[in-house]
Amino acid sequence: MNALILSSIILGCAAQDLLRKVFANKRGSHGAFFYAAISTFFALLFFAAGGIGRFPLGLLPYALAFGLSYGVAGFCAVWAVGCGPLSLTSLMISYSLMLPTLYGLIFLKDPMGKGFIAGLLLLVLSLWLVSKKDEKVEFSFRWVILTFFAFLGNGGCSIFQKMQQVAFEGAYKNELMVLALGIALPILLGIALISEKGEWKENFKAGTLPAALAGLANGVVNLLVMILSGRMAVSVMFPLISAGGLLVVFFVSRFIFKENLTKRQMLGFFFGMGSIVLLSI
Repeated sequence: MNALILSSIILGCAAQDLLRKVFANKRGSHGAFFYAAISTFFALLFFAAGGIGRFPLGLLPYALAFGLSYGVAGFCAVWAVGCGPLSLTSLMISYSLMLPTLYGLIFLKDPMGKGFIAGLLLLVLSLWLVSKKDEKVEFSFRWVILTFFAFLGNGGCSIFQKMQQVAFEGAYKNELMVLALGIALPILLGIALISEKGEWKENFKAGTLPAALAGLANGVVNLLVMILSGRMAVSVMFPLISAGGLLVVFFVSRFIFKENLTKRQMLGFFFGMGSIVLLSI
């Protein structure tokens, strides 16, 4: 059962990355807030349709922290894909697994696996290899900043989600997400209305369908992550999710979107995948 849930999460994560790329191919770095708002709206609908009960007051801090992290990760990831390669953007964001992994090791007392140190070393090597500039792929300062904040937001979501599930003994999954997404949605929508006015027609035409599908995929992924986190150590679960998702994204980026990486960067990409796997051993 765990393998089925894990496979579904991996496919859901990869689908979100690919849908961002579909939108970015049409709009470039424009419309990131619009896309994130639509995606958040449909993720909210997913959890609301699943049924909600009461909202205990103690849920609010977790929902606020998750909602803000979710919003930052959402629009920064879309924006980063619009000004950089999908494969490397996904790789960098996937390193956010280090945050819930370290949280599990330090605060939840998850055992440190035999491959942890080797995984860290391989991770450093991977970052050095993929960050080397060349004639084919160059990284703008904007891409670095956006990817960094997507990294923090994505990792923060996983931590706050796990913290809430531990604190409430696995209860209030839908309530957490409805409250958190209800916090993120008006913020994203408000920023989109102000910063992207004059672009709504183009954004709506290019982004509504992929953003809606991404939101539903995100809802499924978040629900399954909360379920699986009660059945598997987070220090093992998140590396496996990231490794599987990266593998799917890499092949689609390379063979469908025709993204070209240097041999050095390809080596760094696979070293990154290797580090993710080692961290889970």
